Amino acid sequence: MPEGHVIHRLASEYTTTFGGAQVSVTSPQGRFDAAPLDGSIFEQGEAVGKHLFLDFSTGDIVHIHLGLIGKIRFEPLAPPVGEVRLRIHNGRTAADLRGPQYGAEPSRQRNATPSSRPAAQTPFVQMQIRSRATSGCAAPASPSLRC
Repeated sequence: MPEGHVIHRLASEYTTTFGGAQVSVTSPQGRFDAAPLDGSIFEQGEAVGKHLFLDFSTGDIVHIHLGLIGKIRFEPLAPPVGEVRLRIHNGRTAADLRGPQYGAEPSRQRNATPSSRPAAQTPFVQMQIRSRATSGCAAPASPSLRC
């Protein structure tokens, strides 16, 4: 399981590689509809503990928790190989999220968390797309904490 420092490095790499640029967002595995994010501007990656948040100009946030076996790799753009759940690329570099046997449908619900699903359906990699306008906490512990 990746520790927090790995997630912070990934957030920084997302921001350095894609920050301020128009990106292509796809789900080669077909696990969710990436069309609302495709062609948007990638704003930043942020890490909070072991949670990775990817902000887009659409106001959407992709929330990723890698769990035990999830992996993200940055590589020169080439056709996806294997089980790629989420791919973000800028025409030169691709960031591929690979992971589990189970999938999570994207959610724009305010409090959509892995713990809200039955244990049998909880994936090893949780990915949720939430509207920035509805992703805040009722009483956040800090301004950077995302719920």
